[in-house]
Amino acid sequence: MVSSGKGPLAGLRVVDLSEFVAVPVAAKMLADWGAEVVKVERFEGDVWRWYGPSFNVPCQDDENPLFDMENLNKKLVALNLKTDKGRSIMQRLLSEADIFMTNYRIDALKRMGLSYEDLSVLYPKLIFVHLTGFGEKGPDAGRPGFDIVAYWARSGAMLDLVPAEHGVPISAPFGFGDHITGEALVGGILAALYQREKTGRGDKVFMSLFGNAIFGAGCMIMSSQDKYGDPLPRYMTKPGNPVGHTYQCKDGEWILLSILAYDRYWPIFCEKVLGRPDLLQDERFRTKFSAKEYSAELYKILHNEIKKKSSDEWASLLRAADIAFEKVAHFKDVTKDEQALANEYIFEHTFKNGNKAMLPRTPVQFGSYKIPNPPPRAGTRVGEHTADVLLKMGYTDFEIEDLEKQGIIKNPSSK
Repeated sequence: MVSSGKGPLAGLRVVDLSEFVAVPVAAKMLADWGAEVVKVERFEGDVWRWYGPSFNVPCQDDENPLFDMENLNKKLVALNLKTDKGRSIMQRLLSEADIFMTNYRIDALKRMGLSYEDLSVLYPKLIFVHLTGFGEKGPDAGRPGFDIVAYWARSGAMLDLVPAEHGVPISAPFGFGDHITGEALVGGILAALYQREKTGRGDKVFMSLFGNAIFGAGCMIMSSQDKYGDPLPRYMTKPGNPVGHTYQCKDGEWILLSILAYDRYWPIFCEKVLGRPDLLQDERFRTKFSAKEYSAELYKILHNEIKKKSSDEWASLLRAADIAFEKVAHFKDVTKDEQALANEYIFEHTFKNGNKAMLPRTPVQFGSYKIPNPPPRAGTRVGEHTADVLLKMGYTDFEIEDLEKQGIIKNPSSK
């Protein structure tokens, strides 16, 4: 039975002191699964709040799809952590928390008394989660690093995933590596929680965008080392696997072939899809190894054949032959994709101003629990839940009003 009630992480308390994407989206995943997540921001708010115009989307308090995508389902608290009283409130939050998540640099955390060394002594059961751009050691440990910097540019992906004949770096999709890194971070957090169940002690969970990019690009990084010398970037006309490649169809659309078990599917592909059984007699393409040797020749043949039919015609033939393939889509196609809608990989979100937009859903689902829509906690204003959280912690209305007057907290609900 599927329930939209309490999720599998109900009862867990998380403090999220992070900005931009990777850590916020990891915290949102925990919130979607039932954890209580308090996002602590500066009075100006997470910088990611104001990036909407770069993506041609709004960034107002009543409609901020970019920010909501990473922060729905959280309680939003605004503290001045440059003050003793602000840091004291933060410590009270942490004293009741199971998990502390941050992507602040180490020196900044030390200044606020929020380093792992500080917190592990005060709260030995706390799971301390830290994401950096390049890692905690080495010559670049202290450098700022975003998705496009540490994940795309440093890993080799930006230069070597583009066809060699183009000769320019790929225009990296902002946030792509962040989301993948956020998912990996959640895995580490859950492992640390499981260990805590056995030992009674917290732990430090740490990773970097650069490290996760290396793991993600592992096949290419491994094969391109001097020992093996796989040539990257590859030329479009000489792919490593011509039957695992993209080709343009008669209608101008592109189709991706994905024949990995060559010996099994090459005969089926030639006979049932291409209608070219004569290719089975060509010694150049008899095995996957010979096809690799003559990849430029095979590419040319397939390029000319696939130009003869539309993408829909090829899709029908490939589907009937049970061969893995895909019509290459644009990002704008995904919000209308029947498969995505049927599996609820995307959902329609209603903003406070009544406008609606499609947003991606946390990808992992459960048989016994469904992520609620609308989310139980949907706030977008900086500090929207400051008063509620402080009241729950034991502060009085008078104390909250006084803290606001002193510039310790931001409480828009008082306006």
